[in-house]
Amino acid sequence: MKHTNLIRKTLIAAAVTAGVVSFGTGAVIQAGAGGTNVTYQACLSSKGALSKVSSSVTPTCPVTSTLISWDSQGPTGATGATGATGATGATGATVNTCSSPPGPNLNFSTCTLSNFQWPFVDLSRDNLRSANLYGAYLPRAILAYANLTGANLTGAHLDYADLGAATLSYADLSYANLYGANLTGANLTGAHLEYANLYGAILTGAIWDNTTCPGGTNSMTYSPQTCVGH
Repeated sequence: MKHTNLIRKTLIAAAVTAGVVSFGTGAVIQAGAGGTNVTYQACLSSKGALSKVSSSVTPTCPVTSTLISWDSQGPTGATGATGATGATGATGATVNTCSSPPGPNLNFSTCTLSNFQWPFVDLSRDNLRSANLYGAYLPRAILAYANLTGANLTGAHLDYADLGAATLSYADLSYANLYGANLTGANLTGAHLEYANLYGAILTGAIWDNTTCPGGTNSMTYSPQTCVGH
């Protein structure tokens, strides 16, 4: 019995692995690789010979043979181990939105937005690095946490604008109207504020470092550094 089972397994494995097996009767078994699963039936003699191979009817086997069956597609194997994580791809190119309608979390870096009329607009957390906002009309605009590093805001109308925690390092705010603006925690390192109107502006926690004050003096002149009242 063990010998017969071994022969049976060997024949079935050969049929599935090789894809095509021929016998003396001329029968041909197709493994059906990549296609629909097919169930084959055949008679296996005590000597290990297959006969009456069929995929459509159940053959009637002699008393000296055993009816066997197998599938053209074997059972699904175990899931393999997860492969190693691939390397991080290169950072994609920065795409700005110079022609897009204004909104929060947008990239307007290096865009020319001079003389734009955007009152009450929400530009919070926008990237406006090196943007040209010369003379832009932005009263009561929300620019909280925006990056305005190196931006040109000369003569911009920012009265009552919210610039809380905004980065204004090295920005040009000459002649800008910041009347009543909220500059709480704003970074004004190296910024130029000559002739800017800071009347009524909220400057709590603002960062002054080598900042040119509205009166033309430098924040480094004072201890601690400040442009408040100067």
